[in-house]
Amino acid sequence: MIQLMYGGTIDANLISIKVLIVTYTINTCQMFHPYSCIRILRVSILICFVFTACTKDDVSADKISTSISENANTIDLSACKLRSIIQDVGDQNQAALFSYNKAGNPYSVLYANNGTGNPNHYFIYDSKNRLREYDKRYATFNVEQHKYGYNASNQIVTDSMVSREAGVHYESVSTIEYDAMGRIIKETIVNTFNDSAPLDRTRRPTYTYDSRGNLAVALWKSSSYDYKINPLRQNTVFQFIHRNYSMNNAAVQAKYNSRGLPLSAHPSNDYFFNSGVTYSIAYDCL
Repeated sequence: MIQLMYGGTIDANLISIKVLIVTYTINTCQMFHPYSCIRILRVSILICFVFTACTKDDVSADKISTSISENANTIDLSACKLRSIIQDVGDQNQAALFSYNKAGNPYSVLYANNGTGNPNHYFIYDSKNRLREYDKRYATFNVEQHKYGYNASNQIVTDSMVSREAGVHYESVSTIEYDAMGRIIKETIVNTFNDSAPLDRTRRPTYTYDSRGNLAVALWKSSSYDYKINPLRQNTVFQFIHRNYSMNNAAVQAKYNSRGLPLSAHPSNDYFFNSGVTYSIAYDCL
């Protein structure tokens, strides 16, 4: 094992991730001109080396509830960590790798072709291992930054956001409400600054769940959800930033691993980090 600067380690499990990326690229290459294929393959190999640091820690993830509907499978969610994804971002296949800190919480989600429309994601914690800040960055530039405030129950109740997308400086503050199960059910979002347009009206989005514990989404049938495990449940940070506490996946997927976790998220009814189309998901399972 090799200790990394931010507390992570490198182990043999990374080999499977490299093979996944290169294999997927080779299959994709068959659709392109040979010269283009060579360039794509070179980039894929480079990705494997650039993101070598994005590997797992020996410490298990935060304990989260494993209480799900009687029709779903129960697994030790702390034993499987999201490791890599391949998504359709801007009509291009983009690979991203996940890393975690010593406490087992998400540290980063880094994309191979980070840039406009395809930010990297960083998670910063306080001394109590609570999420203090969540950043979306183009290289070192914070295109979107969230800072959080907590109540006495250690729930995030304020989300102060600053966005600088496309040269527009925009700020808002969201006040968050939860149900008895700790799921976000309502926000009150107040626009506090906009350097290029009048302030937006206050917005009050709500979030409701069906009897199986899955998020109700407009024009999406509740019956479309599968009976497997939603990978966002691997860590409460992922659930929070996506505002999605669904127990199951939005649709039946082509393949699942032995733990009942999906190996893709397509079709889907929501974004998963930078895209609503995720062709491949890989995990590290203990």
